[in-house]
Amino acid sequence: MNQPDVLALLFVVLSLFILMAAFFYKISQQVKSIDESIQDIAKSQRIQANNPKDFEETKRINALNKKSPLE
Repeated sequence: MNQPDVLALLFVVLSLFILMAAFFYKISQQVKSIDESIQDIAKSQRIQANNPKDFEETKRINALNKKSPLE
């Protein structure tokens, strides 16, 4: 193998590494977004079922229960 072949191979490997890093970064961002959405859905379901997990959810349930039907 001569020097241009080694440099070309090194360039290809480096390019693939950069491409994979960008791909995995994009995937991790999407997973984070999906996880946040699932947590929001779970919180909404707990509030609707009057089964709070923390103090903030308890306050939200109490506010919904005290709200009059005309508001």
